[in-house]
Amino acid sequence: SIYLFIYTHFIDFYLDIWVITNDRIIDIEQFGLFSRTISELELFSVQDVTTSVNGIFPTIFDYGNITVKTASQNVSIIFKEVRNPNLIRQKIIELAAIDRKYHQADVQRPTQESTT
Repeated sequence: SIYLFIYTHFIDFYLDIWVITNDRIIDIEQFGLFSRTISELELFSVQDVTTSVNGIFPTIFDYGNITVKTASQNVSIIFKEVRNPNLIRQKIIELAAIDRKYHQADVQRPTQESTT
């Protein structure tokens, strides 16, 4: 029974995946053996990226949590116990700014109408 407990916690840790592309953030979170939640948010909607490093070991070994929030009240993604949280936070902010500029340029671009 102790092996099942250890295996369940290992699977929960090992199968949590975060994917950051140039367009969105995808969070795949495993809960136990048979439950999984997949969330995603668009980078241009990111409003706040916060890191928290609490404790002696996280400070020494440079790992912590990153919280990414959007303009919506109920949408946020938490990256738990990641290495170099401040570096990742900065990269997310940079990618969000680039994606915001891309979407603003896309909105401002005039539409081409065919003339016949």
